[in-house]
Amino acid sequence: MQCGIQNSGRKVLKIVGWTVLGVALAFLFGLVIKLLWNALMPEVFGLSEIGYWQGVGLFILARLLFGGMPRGSGEDKRSQKTDAGEAPPPEEKIGE
Repeated sequence: MQCGIQNSGRKVLKIVGWTVLGVALAFLFGLVIKLLWNALMPEVFGLSEIGYWQGVGLFILARLLFGGMPRGSGEDKRSQKTDAGEAPPPEEKIGE
C-alpha cells in the first residue's frame, strides 16, 4: 500500500512541476519576443513598440500559423514511421 501512495504522490508532483515549467516558459517567451521586437522593429521598419501581452499574442499567433500546435489525431507519431530495415510502402517507392 505504501508503494501506491508514493507513486501517486510522485505523479502529482510531476504534473505540478511540468505545469509550473510550462507557465514559466510561456512568460519567458512573451518577454523575449517583446524585447526582440522593441529592439529591432522600430529601428528597422519604423513600427511602434509593443507591450508584454502583445508579445505573448505574437508568440501564440506564430505557433498557430507555423504549425507548432499538436495535432489531435490521438495516434503515436512514432508508430507511423517505418524502421530503417523495413521496405517503404509501394506508393513511396521511387521509379515505379
